[in-house]
Amino acid sequence: MGNTNRNLRVRSVNGDTDNQTKLKISNLKLIISTEITGYTCQYIYGSHDDLDYESIVVPTYKLNVEKGGKVIASYSVTRDSWYSRGVINDNWGVNDDIELSNRCFEPANGNINLYSTTPTAYPPGAGVDALALRQNNSEKLNAVPHTTRMQTFVNGDPIDEPRADLSIATGVMIHVGGWYSNGSKNKLAGSYGCFGVTPNAQINKTKSGAEKVRTSKSYKDYEISNDAYKKALDYIVKQAGGKNIHVVVEKRNVVEQLRTLKNQ
Repeated sequence: MGNTNRNLRVRSVNGDTDNQTKLKISNLKLIISTEITGYTCQYIYGSHDDLDYESIVVPTYKLNVEKGGKVIASYSVTRDSWYSRGVINDNWGVNDDIELSNRCFEPANGNINLYSTTPTAYPPGAGVDALALRQNNSEKLNAVPHTTRMQTFVNGDPIDEPRADLSIATGVMIHVGGWYSNGSKNKLAGSYGCFGVTPNAQINKTKSGAEKVRTSKSYKDYEISNDAYKKALDYIVKQAGGKNIHVVVEKRNVVEQLRTLKNQ
């Protein structure tokens, strides 16, 4: 096949909102969609005080690999990033209420949602790479704002790695998700606002099915996701042919920012 790269005048390349930028677009794009493909388990970072389970069920979304205007492969990623703020209602017993904050990244403008990427080794020691998103050659991405409440524990202390600017996300990556090996042990992937590529074998068709996996902790019986993830990333890199890999993040219109876990 010949080189079908095109010079386009687009308004959303790298999030450049000031000018229409003439840029040579790679023939390959990763499109993170709003289409739910199933449900999987995700680790909850933050305070684990009185948590019955250190995991939560989240939807997975279709990631299409598009080349020459055609979809050549599809994968699934997590988009939510649940984090425990701690106990918000102490019932003086075992049944406390715990509040979670969703640290996910959503583009500030759904029409300015095309990003360049740079490869990085993440998670450290896992033996796999990741794609870090860039906007105007910066890791600072214009994002749907988080609230001050989302950036603090219940006692008012700042959470680890809070946003310095509530409207700017940093460190956003596409990386390994699901039950994986971090190089020293197998564990369930969590997220601080990234997209976790999750193998189909670790995705349930229904939320109730995923809940059974979560409460039984049978996700520990899964084959670790490292090899499947590495195979997917190697394929994507090969298809890019040495050119930059661009990512489109379709904006979700309704995203739950806070959730209360009752009777923990």
